[in-house]
Amino acid sequence: CKCNLGSGIVATSLGTPSSTQAGNCSREVIQAGGEVRFDVDATCLSDYDLGDFDFMVFNFPHTGARQTGRTPGLIQASIESNQNLLCGVFRSAAVVLRRHGRIHITLKNVYPYSQWNIVRIALQFGWKCLRTFEFPQQQLRDLGYAHETTLNLQQRVILKEPTTFEFVRSCTGLT
Repeated sequence: CKCNLGSGIVATSLGTPSSTQAGNCSREVIQAGGEVRFDVDATCLSDYDLGDFDFMVFNFPHTGARQTGRTPGLIQASIESNQNLLCGVFRSAAVVLRRHGRIHITLKNVYPYSQWNIVRIALQFGWKCLRTFEFPQQQLRDLGYAHETTLNLQQRVILKEPTTFEFVRSCTGLT
């Protein structure tokens, strides 16, 4: 029984339906009764008619900026690029989330991701970290989830203890 388990879910992707992971996931969301939108930029959600939501989930956001190599400043440039992405996401979330809405953002728990200062950035945009928890990667893997990189690297990505941050608006009174 499918029972429209995906009813009320709108999955978005910056990518196109032809990307492997997006294509596979979109079929499953639609079959479960959800909706899928492509070419959606999470930093300007008000540009799309998506509706209002209680939850926003963004697993492993990344701009695709290179983080390896011998070029001085390359890693710092990547950190700043991804911090700007997070700024845009928090600003944009305020438009589509209901008053008591929550944001879940999952990051790898290693350098340079640990330098993104996600909690500090969230505070700048009126969000506070309610809690953190371990990303349920094994349960999701059992359901068919496979982590893909922004650049579609050919090697399998190993996720070492990724952390999900749960944010609420600073003014909601939730603790």
